[in-house]
Amino acid sequence: MDSILVLLVFLGVMMGLAVIRVPLALAILAGAMVGFWMTGRSFGIIAPSAFSALDVFAYLAVPGFLYAGALMLHGRIAAAILGLFHNLAQRFRGVLGSITVAVAMLFGTISGSSVATVSMVGGMMVPELVKRGFTRARAGALVAATGVLGVLLPPSIPGIVFAISAGQSVSAVWLTTVMPAILLALIWAVIAFFQGRESAQAEDRDQTMTPTALSGERKRGAFVHALPALAAPVLIFGGIYGGILTPTEAGATVVAYCLIIGFFVYKGLHLGNIGRITFEAARASASILIIISAAVVSARLFTLIGLPRELTAFVLDINPDPLMFILLMNILLLVIGMFMETNTAILILTPILLPIAQSLGIDPLHFGAMMLLNLELGMITPPLAANLFVACKIANVPFNKIMPPIMPYFLSGLFVLAITALFPAFSLSIVALLN
Repeated sequence: MDSILVLLVFLGVMMGLAVIRVPLALAILAGAMVGFWMTGRSFGIIAPSAFSALDVFAYLAVPGFLYAGALMLHGRIAAAILGLFHNLAQRFRGVLGSITVAVAMLFGTISGSSVATVSMVGGMMVPELVKRGFTRARAGALVAATGVLGVLLPPSIPGIVFAISAGQSVSAVWLTTVMPAILLALIWAVIAFFQGRESAQAEDRDQTMTPTALSGERKRGAFVHALPALAAPVLIFGGIYGGILTPTEAGATVVAYCLIIGFFVYKGLHLGNIGRITFEAARASASILIIISAAVVSARLFTLIGLPRELTAFVLDINPDPLMFILLMNILLLVIGMFMETNTAILILTPILLPIAQSLGIDPLHFGAMMLLNLELGMITPPLAANLFVACKIANVPFNKIMPPIMPYFLSGLFVLAITALFPAFSLSIVALLN
């Protein structure tokens, strides 16, 4: 049986079921089962493959960081950080958009999820942005774009998934997307700043608001109040890259820390809401891990039928230029990111594309940086742009209205992607520095 035919049938079954709203994990599993049936292989492989996929210590970090993000959101920890940035924003006109980018970077170091970052940052910042003169469409576009930073900055749940799929160090994979994230954040902060200045000028014409300078005492008070919350990202980075904690241990540690300050410092957590928060985080974690187990079954199918080997041999026979392969691979990943959930795409495509990339001399970590950035840009690219849908709901704006203001963020994202793809040292610089 031709392995390419099996791949096409798998994709057809999976996408067809997904279109009619069959849960993604079941759609993936159904496609894999059809593939097993076509190749005459036993269905008995499926259950052991699904369970062994989750028998990985590093995956315990997934519920840890999701739970920490939920505790920050509901435990007034995130509100303390927002209060600090909001007080700083009141001193300068038009800067709240840039501060929104900084807030997203900070929350991205906790949640590890793009959609979670949009939800947390959008829920807090969109009302403030609208008060400062941003249109709802511009405010929604800004928070949708900044959600991308939630995955590019450590800790990153898709980064964990790629590291395990590619057999790489989780902490090294996380570091490869830091420089692209910083460059993106700088560019997006500039875009948001000029949009904010324009909004502030319109606000002056409407005479709806006058900026207020904060007293030094008030600013110091906001900083002191936010200090325990700001320590959470420091705990993660210091623990992991100081060699004290593994990513999984860091996830558990930050959960414990957020529980303590949420109960006793900010008092947003109590016996009445902790059960609901825990259940929500558990459900979100379970949905991700079920998708992972189903996707690993499909990856197992592709390995058994020799798809990676056949594709590698085919590409080497063509003898392509590595730059041409990188260009085609980036186009493919960008298109896939428009239609497929990030973790699923990583688990399905990594076993297929990574052997080809390595055969052409492409560093696996560089490949991971390109893959993560591509798939995350897909989160703000229709038709299945999860970040945009969440932002539209938060900003209460129709989907078609958010498309024009998202374009500057998307186009600048392509610019950063080109730099990342063409200059491997750009994404690998921090890894090289620490090794």
